[in-house]
Order: sequence, then structure tokens, then C-alpha cells
Amino acid sequence: MGKIARKLRILLRKALVGLGIVIAPYVAHAGYSMADRGPANTPINGTVRSLNTDDPIVGLRVIVTGRGIRSGGYQTQTDVNGNFHLLVPEDERYIFYIDDHDEELNGGFFGENTMTFDFSDIHDNLNILLEERNLVTIHGFVRSRENNTAISEIRLHIDMPGSRIGYTTNTNNDGSFSIRVPEKENYKIFFTDEMNDIFMDKILEIELNDTKNSLDIILEEEKNITIRGIVYSKTTLQIIEGIQVNFSFPRAPVWTTARKRYSVLTNNEGYFEVNIPERSAYDFYIRYSSELYSPGETFNITKPVDDEIIRIYSEKY
Repeated sequence: MGKIARKLRILLRKALVGLGIVIAPYVAHAGYSMADRGPANTPINGTVRSLNTDDPIVGLRVIVTGRGIRSGGYQTQTDVNGNFHLLVPEDERYIFYIDDHDEELNGGFFGENTMTFDFSDIHDNLNILLEERNLVTIHGFVRSRENNTAISEIRLHIDMPGSRIGYTTNTNNDGSFSIRVPEKENYKIFFTDEMNDIFMDKILEIELNDTKNSLDIILEEEKNITIRGIVYSKTTLQIIEGIQVNFSFPRAPVWTTARKRYSVLTNNEGYFEVNIPERSAYDFYIRYSSELYSPGETFNITKPVDDEIIRIYSEKY
């Protein structure tokens, strides 16, 4: 009977693969131990749909456990038609954990769900309906303080307390934005000009009641400064040519342009010059292409004044 069961499992697996269904990675990931009730030869098939729209839900993680499954459960993911397929050990009752963990596909709109099925229920295709969370729409308009015109291509990233999923959109050509997110008591919104790097980042914290109204967001243009410097060898005091100098901003918030790096190379006189947004302090990283010098060093400076030239002394190996 063992050989027959094994052949049946192989045939079933080939049939599923032929349909474009790959189950091996998930079964191999979960596996089963000697404590399991038996080999993983009981098929579980189902479809997950939205209770609100009856549309299939793609990208949901489905984890199946039971009293006889003690190795962490068997898991898979719903496909583009909301279907899932698993092979698990036979058990009297199964516990399903369905987790909307894929922020790209569904945005966490369906949360985490737990449900129980008896062995007799799984002989047919399971039809599982999930209710969407209460959603709200955050909408508004972004404009420039300097000339009051609309700003397109501004990136919005919304964080919510207690959630590991973020929600992202961009402003349209008319400066407007609209994004649906799960209902929360408060939100933190990051506005960043990632495309053009003209406007300063802005962080806005709002409450649930604020979502009822259109948000009027005003961004200020970046003020740039020029940083100049010369890189020397600390031991020989000779200038170092072709050194890459990368600037970034310390303690920059997540999802802001302040996390960008600005790079420049020293010329044959060891000199560099870079035009970057004005900040009170900068981190910069020296990277060497020459094997004569250390792979890299990090420095911190405050904002230079006027035409100050920064002198950087670096150690050899």
C-alpha cells in the first residue's frame, strides 16, 4: 500500500504541476515529522473570495494545521483565481489561518482570519468568503508654497500604528491624490519628491475624522548648498584622485528623499564639489577604488559655511 500511495501522490503532483500549480516548495517547507498522524496525502482544495464583491482574492497565505499536524503546518498561496491546493496528513479537524500578508496585492485589506473545518468538509472544494476591513479614503491636493501651483509625481507613503503594511500612491498631474486604506484612529503620511528632488519632504499626522475632508498639502522647495572638499592621505599628505564621496543625511525618516545618496568623484587634484539639499548635518562615506587605501570610511560634518573647503584625511591599509 505504501508504494501505491506514493505513486498516487506522484501522479497527483504531476497533474497539479501540469495545471501550473506548484506545491512542492510549500510542502517541503512545512514537511511532516514522526509526530504527524500520517503522510501528507490528503488533498485540500479551495477558493477564497471577497464577501463584499465576490471577486477572487490573489496572494493570500493559507496555513493548515491540526491536532495531528505538529510540524508548524502546511502552507501555500492563493493564485490569480483565488484558488489554493495543499496535501496534508489526514486528521479529524483542520485549522485554517488565512493571512493577507502581501501588501503589494491587497494592502492588508482582509487582515488575518482563522477558521475550522472537519475532515468531512474538505472532500469538496472549499468556498471561503472573507470580509474586507472597514476602509476610508484619504484624499487631497499638493501645491507649491512658492507659486501655489499643483505638484505632480509627489509620492505618498502612509504608515499606521500597529501595522507592518504601508500604503503608497502618487499625486496626479493636477496635484490630487486619493488612496483607500483600512480604518484606523490615526495615520502618518510621508510626502516626498522622489522623481524630481525639488521639494522638501513633509510628514503629516492626521486622525480618522480628518479623512472626511480634502487635505491641502503645501510643500516648500529645497534649498541647495554646494559642499567642496579635498581628500588627502593621512600618512603621506598626498591628495587622492578618483575617490568616490557619497553624501547622505543622518537620522533621516523612512520613505523620504533624505535617505538618498549623492555621489561625486575627486579629480586629479583630490578635489570634489557636490550640490545637495541643505541640512544641518551630513554623513558622507569615502569609497576607494585603489587597493592602496582602506575600502571605505564614514565621516560626519555639520553644514559648511560660505565657501569652506572640507579637508579629509584618510588612512592607508
